[in-house]
Amino acid sequence: MFILAANKQTVRLFGIDAPELGNCYAAESTAYLSRLLAGKKVQLREPLVDHFGRVVALVYVDGRLINEDMIRHGYAAYRSEPGSGKAAMLAAHAIAQTQKIGIYSSACTDVAPPILSVLSKAITTWTVTNTYIFCRPVRITL
Repeated sequence: MFILAANKQTVRLFGIDAPELGNCYAAESTAYLSRLLAGKKVQLREPLVDHFGRVVALVYVDGRLINEDMIRHGYAAYRSEPGSGKAAMLAAHAIAQTQKIGIYSSACTDVAPPILSVLSKAITTWTVTNTYIFCRPVRITL
Protein backbone atom coordinates (compact mmCIF):
# COMPACT_ATOMS: atom_id res chain seq x y z
CA MET A 1 0.00 0.00 0.00
CA PHE A 2 1.17 3.52 -0.71
CA ILE A 3 -0.32 7.01 -0.90
CA LEU A 4 -0.32 9.12 -4.06
CA ALA A 5 1.14 12.56 -3.33
CA ALA A 6 -1.13 14.42 -5.75
CA ASN A 7 -4.46 13.53 -4.17
CA LYS A 8 -3.53 11.57 -1.03
CA GLN A 9 -5.26 8.47 -2.46
CA THR A 10 -4.23 5.18 -0.88
CA VAL A 11 -3.44 2.49 -3.46
CA ARG A 12 -3.01 -1.21 -2.79
CA LEU A 13 -0.92 -3.42 -5.06
CA PHE A 14 -3.11 -5.86 -6.97
CA GLY A 15 -2.44 -9.59 -6.65
CA ILE A 16 0.00 -9.48 -3.75
CA ASP A 17 -0.18 -10.21 -0.06
CA ALA A 18 2.55 -8.45 1.90
CA PRO A 19 3.07 -9.23 5.59
CA GLU A 20 1.10 -7.10 8.03
CA LEU A 21 3.04 -4.94 10.48
CA GLY A 22 4.27 -7.03 13.37
CA ASN A 23 4.63 -10.18 11.25
CA CYS A 24 7.78 -11.69 9.84
CA TYR A 25 9.40 -9.53 7.13
CA ALA A 26 6.81 -6.74 7.43
CA ALA A 27 9.31 -3.98 8.18
CA GLU A 28 11.60 -5.10 5.35
CA SER A 29 8.67 -5.27 2.93
CA THR A 30 7.49 -1.76 3.84
CA ALA A 31 11.01 -0.34 3.53
CA TYR A 32 11.57 -2.00 0.15
CA LEU A 33 8.31 -0.65 -1.28
CA SER A 34 9.19 2.81 0.01
CA ARG A 35 12.60 2.65 -1.73
CA LEU A 36 10.97 1.56 -4.99
CA LEU A 37 8.36 4.34 -4.99
CA ALA A 38 9.81 7.31 -3.07
CA GLY A 39 9.76 10.40 -5.28
CA LYS A 40 8.85 8.39 -8.38
CA LYS A 41 6.02 8.85 -10.84
CA VAL A 42 3.85 5.75 -10.83
CA GLN A 43 1.50 4.46 -13.48
CA LEU A 44 -1.61 2.59 -12.32
CA ARG A 45 -2.87 -0.02 -14.75
CA GLU A 46 -6.16 -1.87 -14.48
CA PRO A 47 -7.23 0.08 -11.38
CA LEU A 48 -10.36 -1.08 -9.64
CA VAL A 49 -12.17 -0.60 -6.37
CA ASP A 50 -12.41 -3.78 -4.31
CA HIS A 51 -15.35 -4.86 -2.16
CA PHE A 52 -13.86 -2.87 0.77
CA GLY A 53 -13.86 0.33 -1.32
CA ARG A 54 -10.06 0.35 -1.70
CA VAL A 55 -8.24 1.28 -4.93
CA VAL A 56 -6.22 -1.70 -6.16
CA ALA A 57 -3.98 -1.65 -9.25
CA LEU A 58 -0.99 -2.97 -11.09
CA VAL A 59 1.69 -0.38 -10.27
CA TYR A 60 4.47 0.50 -12.71
CA VAL A 61 7.54 2.71 -12.28
CA ASP A 62 9.61 3.31 -15.43
CA GLY A 63 7.96 0.31 -17.10
CA ARG A 64 8.73 -2.01 -14.19
CA LEU A 65 5.82 -3.90 -12.58
CA ILE A 66 6.26 -3.18 -8.86
CA ASN A 67 3.76 -5.88 -7.86
CA GLU A 68 5.96 -8.51 -9.54
CA ASP A 69 9.13 -7.00 -8.09
CA MET A 70 7.77 -7.26 -4.54
CA ILE A 71 6.95 -10.94 -5.09
CA ARG A 72 10.20 -11.81 -6.89
CA HIS A 73 12.32 -10.43 -4.05
CA GLY A 74 10.30 -12.17 -1.34
CA TYR A 75 8.62 -9.09 0.10
CA ALA A 76 5.10 -10.32 -0.73
CA ALA A 77 3.26 -13.47 -1.74
CA TYR A 78 1.28 -13.84 -4.94
CA ARG A 79 -2.47 -14.14 -4.51
CA SER A 80 -4.14 -15.63 -7.56
CA GLU A 81 -6.08 -12.89 -9.27
CA PRO A 82 -7.11 -12.49 -12.90
CA GLY A 83 -5.41 -9.76 -14.87
CA SER A 84 -2.58 -8.99 -17.25
CA GLY A 85 0.13 -9.30 -14.59
CA LYS A 86 -0.85 -12.82 -13.51
CA ALA A 87 1.78 -14.79 -15.48
CA ALA A 88 4.66 -12.51 -14.42
CA MET A 89 3.59 -12.52 -10.76
CA LEU A 90 3.10 -16.30 -10.73
CA ALA A 91 6.60 -16.81 -12.19
CA ALA A 92 8.08 -14.38 -9.64
CA HIS A 93 6.32 -16.27 -6.85
CA ALA A 94 7.88 -19.56 -8.01
CA ILE A 95 11.36 -17.99 -8.05
CA ALA A 96 11.08 -16.50 -4.56
CA GLN A 97 9.65 -19.69 -3.12
CA THR A 98 12.23 -21.96 -4.78
CA GLN A 99 15.14 -19.74 -3.73
CA LYS A 100 13.67 -19.29 -0.22
CA ILE A 101 13.88 -15.50 -0.39
CA GLY A 102 12.32 -13.09 2.12
CA ILE A 103 8.98 -14.37 3.42
CA TYR A 104 9.93 -17.82 2.12
CA SER A 105 13.23 -17.87 4.02
CA SER A 106 13.70 -20.06 7.07
CA ALA A 107 13.36 -16.95 9.24
CA CYS A 108 9.69 -16.77 8.29
CA THR A 109 8.82 -20.39 7.54
CA ASP A 110 10.38 -22.42 10.37
CA VAL A 111 7.54 -23.96 12.29
CA ALA A 112 9.49 -25.23 15.28
CA PRO A 113 8.97 -22.88 18.24
CA PRO A 114 12.01 -21.65 20.12
CA ILE A 115 13.13 -23.43 23.30
CA LEU A 116 10.80 -22.36 26.06
CA SER A 117 12.16 -20.82 29.19
CA VAL A 118 10.70 -22.31 32.35
CA LEU A 119 11.64 -19.13 34.18
CA SER A 120 9.35 -17.01 32.03
CA LYS A 121 6.47 -19.44 32.55
CA ALA A 122 5.24 -18.58 29.09
CA ILE A 123 4.30 -20.88 26.26
CA THR A 124 4.16 -19.57 22.75
CA THR A 125 1.37 -20.67 20.44
CA TRP A 126 2.46 -20.86 16.82
CA THR A 127 0.02 -20.60 13.97
CA VAL A 128 1.17 -21.27 10.43
CA THR A 129 -0.92 -19.55 7.77
CA ASN A 130 0.29 -20.05 4.22
CA THR A 131 3.98 -19.22 4.53
CA TYR A 132 3.73 -16.77 7.39
CA ILE A 133 4.12 -17.66 11.04
CA PHE A 134 2.23 -15.70 13.62
CA CYS A 135 3.31 -15.96 17.21
CA ARG A 136 1.09 -15.24 20.18
CA PRO A 137 2.50 -15.55 23.72
CA VAL A 138 0.20 -17.21 26.22
CA ARG A 139 0.78 -16.95 29.98
CA ILE A 140 0.39 -20.10 32.03
CA THR A 141 1.14 -21.07 35.61
CA LEU A 142 3.52 -24.00 36.05
